[in-house]
Amino acid sequence: MDNNIYLRKIRYWQKIIMAMAIIGGILLCFQKNTELISMSYVDFSLQQKNEIKKSYGFISEDKKRLSKLPLEQYILEKTNGKISTLPANEFVDYFENIKLIYDGKIKQSKFQDKVSSEDLERLSLYTNNYYSMPVFFTTKEIPLEKFNLTKTDKDFAYIEGYFNNKKQYLKVEYNDYFTNAGPMTSIFSEPPSNIWYPHRKIGLAIIIIGLLLGFLRPSVKQNNNIIEYPQSKIIISDILGLMLLIFFFVLPLFIIGSIPALNSEWIILPIVFWSMAIGGLIIIYSSAVYASFQLSFTEKEILIATAGNFKKYQFSDIVKFEQVTMENPKWFKRLFFWVLLLSLLSGRATSPGSAGSYMLAKSATYQGLAIYFNDDTIQYIWFTDALGNVLLPQYQEIIKRLKEQGIILLNNEKVIEKFLPLP
Repeated sequence: MDNNIYLRKIRYWQKIIMAMAIIGGILLCFQKNTELISMSYVDFSLQQKNEIKKSYGFISEDKKRLSKLPLEQYILEKTNGKISTLPANEFVDYFENIKLIYDGKIKQSKFQDKVSSEDLERLSLYTNNYYSMPVFFTTKEIPLEKFNLTKTDKDFAYIEGYFNNKKQYLKVEYNDYFTNAGPMTSIFSEPPSNIWYPHRKIGLAIIIIGLLLGFLRPSVKQNNNIIEYPQSKIIISDILGLMLLIFFFVLPLFIIGSIPALNSEWIILPIVFWSMAIGGLIIIYSSAVYASFQLSFTEKEILIATAGNFKKYQFSDIVKFEQVTMENPKWFKRLFFWVLLLSLLSGRATSPGSAGSYMLAKSATYQGLAIYFNDDTIQYIWFTDALGNVLLPQYQEIIKRLKEQGIILLNNEKVIEKFLPLP
């Protein structure tokens, strides 16, 4: 049995690391870049012509005035004079590649992965260039200070360059997605996910690695003398725990949109759902403990191993043993009763979920053995789940071996209150 102790600990930590990897991976997936710079090509000559285009049958006096201005004066008015005096040669690459995107030649531009996927889907609507597709950059790629931009949403500046015998312009705009892109906010051009959620691929990779690690089972040398919980039962428990953990942990982030959007107004949402996700963590932890459990007998000893402990007892150290029934503690039952009551008061009495949860919490019982040692320690070995299904088929073997050693089996069945039925 000693050779298997190390592998039992691996089984335990595999599942703990799996839960930590899933939580960490999900948080990385929803970590958003809240400050981005967008750059777009502007054709002021075409823009001025479109001022009096009768799209809706009405042209305002201001648009008529703008359409009659000399081009230089029109540009000055539309830019508010915020035209950068930086050497345009620094941005030759930007002018060329963003102009390709403006012309609809997306695949020829080196910035094709910096364009909103929504804009790409709407590409057919932009054939007349009424809309200049923004190209997104992080503030590390395009520092704010370079254009004297402030951290005010939609603050802008223009870069002027002279290429192909004509003046050309790029609009540079600061986008604050922390203040203006919270829950329930609609954005016309969402930044591409690789820029908006820069850690999403890493997060997904961590989640996949965590899942693989959690379900890979290190081979333990089989021995007819070893009593352990069946792997099939542990896998079912893992799947149930993962379903609860992932669903309730991810749901508020889907609603809110990102980690930075968890402000004081919306913080109650993750508090409620993440409290429910704790149930999934508890199931995974229980599964880890059961996966690491192992019991065996020698001629004179009983050996019990879990992830954190390895206990070796002489049969002479055992005072007695008995069958016990475990119920959920009173505070746990009251908790589900209040959840049911709140559900009734909120008008959701038609949903069977809260009522079913309360009934299960109230009626759940676990059957097991309690082995008492002369140092006043008690070893519990649970062999049924809350619904009475057998988890440990060899429990009769334990009773048989203890009886053979002349250890007293108490006839009365004791009822105890305990939060988790862990060995």
